[in-house]
Amino acid sequence: MLPAVRGVIDRRILANYRVEPDALRELLPEPFEPQTVDGWGIGGICLIRLVDE
Repeated sequence: MLPAVRGVIDRRILANYRVEPDALRELLPEPFEPQTVDGWGIGGICLIRLVDE
């Protein structure tokens, strides 16, 4: 069991980037297919900094 993490979100950064659709296709479970915009898929990561309550 994972320990609980408690805190207040001090900062959030969302970074999105272009990804080759074939790379996404390998990661997505069936029956999902990547959606594309101008021939690219979209990937992203959310970075969160927590501070004490």
